[in-house]
Amino acid sequence: YKYSRENLYNLVERGQDAIDGALNLAKETDHPRAYEVAGTLIKNVGEVTEKLLELQMKMKKVNDNDSGNLINFGNANTDFIGVIGAAVGEITNQNNEKLSNGSKIFFGDTVVSNNNSNAQILFLDQTILTLGEDTELTIDEFIYDPNSHDGSFVSNVKSGTVKFITGQISKKNPENLEVKFPSGTLGARGTEFVVLAENKNESTVVLLGPGPKNSLGMIPGNLILSDGVNSVNITNPGFQAILKN
Repeated sequence: YKYSRENLYNLVERGQDAIDGALNLAKETDHPRAYEVAGTLIKNVGEVTEKLLELQMKMKKVNDNDSGNLINFGNANTDFIGVIGAAVGEITNQNNEKLSNGSKIFFGDTVVSNNNSNAQILFLDQTILTLGEDTELTIDEFIYDPNSHDGSFVSNVKSGTVKFITGQISKKNPENLEVKFPSGTLGARGTEFVVLAENKNESTVVLLGPGPKNSLGMIPGNLILSDGVNSVNITNPGFQAILKN
């Protein structure tokens, strides 16, 4: 189990580095092939992430059975929703407990990355969130059926910077993914984006991709932002919107 887990962790970490490099190249050159490579890498990392989470869940079931505490594992999925795939520096939860590689994330958790720290969270539906330093994120809702991919995912970026790579919930129904931040909310469709909550009065959202003319057949990125009164769509990679209270 430990050998398999470490191999999967390493694959996810190297894969994410490769994705970042491919996306940077794509943005610099705007070459269709670069976006194609990035898209393939995202798909592959998502598949490895799913295998890692399945391994974690199977091990949890074995441990629960060994301890004589047989549980309804389907119900357990409503609490256990993901793992820390990578943790650098000081990462804690709402109870000020330290989180490290492999730490489980549960419904209702708050994850805090402190100064000179960052973390990557891998969720059951293959959504990947990367937290920059001085960031606080709360999971307000996570419901997911791995068979139908139906579900609901609501997160709250209270401060700092979070990069999102959306997963199966958003792919199945974009309306079921919501991101809250101090100055508004957003919904996303099959995309990668960054939320920067600079303070309680101003937040910046940047769409990273994919674009409407990508050659992968991928669903074009689409962000719908609202400040509670007005709304705006972002469909072009590299474009951003600033929401103020």
